[in-house]
Amino acid sequence: LSNEEVQTMFFNLLNEAIFTCDEDMSHKDEWKAHMWQGFQSSADSSGDKAKWANVISSKKSKRRIILNSRRMAFDCEAFNATEKHCNEAICTFVQNLLLKALSFSLETLEKSPSDFVKFLDSASRLRELSLNELDKDSTEAYCICVNLYHCLLQHALLLSKTGPPTKKNVGHFMCTHCYEIGGDVFSLAELESCVIRGNMSKPSYTKAPHVRPPKNSTAHYAYALDFMDVRTNFILSTGRISDPPCIPVLKPSNLEEQLTTLSQKYLSNHFKTEPTRRIIILPKVCEIYRNDFGRGDFKTCALYCLQYLNGDEQALLIEMLNIESGPVTFKSEQNCDRFHASLKAY
Repeated sequence: LSNEEVQTMFFNLLNEAIFTCDEDMSHKDEWKAHMWQGFQSSADSSGDKAKWANVISSKKSKRRIILNSRRMAFDCEAFNATEKHCNEAICTFVQNLLLKALSFSLETLEKSPSDFVKFLDSASRLRELSLNELDKDSTEAYCICVNLYHCLLQHALLLSKTGPPTKKNVGHFMCTHCYEIGGDVFSLAELESCVIRGNMSKPSYTKAPHVRPPKNSTAHYAYALDFMDVRTNFILSTGRISDPPCIPVLKPSNLEEQLTTLSQKYLSNHFKTEPTRRIIILPKVCEIYRNDFGRGDFKTCALYCLQYLNGDEQALLIEMLNIESGPVTFKSEQNCDRFHASLKAY
């Protein structure tokens, strides 16, 4: 038998023993949680290689790490796509999954092993969710995909073998940590670039902090959302410490209000002016995806951001952009290469 087959046999036997042991054993859930945390990094990154193609990261072939394969698809409750309110039910399920993920930290994993086991089981149900059956132009689909992205980000941060990403390995982190969803596999980079941003503008700045999806990810654009909003640039977290560790749980019922409020909070941290030096510092995302903001120049980006600034900042920016006030210099903020160890809900 190959090493992969031996590992799989060991996993199956151990898992069966844990699940069939006496219900009164006080440490059963703890055993399951520790077993999964310790085993999944090696098993998921090597045992499934025949099913999912490797990705190319930093010119090296890397195996995908499937974080929601604790339970087989046939052992998960399916989503009934024929139900009248199926999208609404899926939306609620993913919201709750994200809330549960954000309730964990590296410390609480030890304190709440049974809750973590339940979360892993729930995440496995995504294997029965077909993104192609969603109405890609709906607010429900948008909320589902953004919430899935943030859920995967938190899941990956919690169980990363090497701890939080670094400048050197963030590309590997984004391209290899994956969820299996509806019979296909999606990394963080693929969910962001191919699904959520799939029909938005292409990046004009392809160096760090932007992470491109693997070259063999072209087929994932078939899942691209038709619902597009420029404010997506302000709400997708990368986990960097330049942002608060707080993640929104999007809901279709008040999505517009959420996008506005989150944009205001984001720009209050990332949009800066230096009036005496006549310098306007834009968020890095405005440089990366400048073509989302109209003509693609820094002034157009600044004018778009204007509506989400507070009254004093608006007046100052208008004065600085006044031609009669003299020339102004535009810059983008510096990269941040440090990451949170885990995230939490707003």
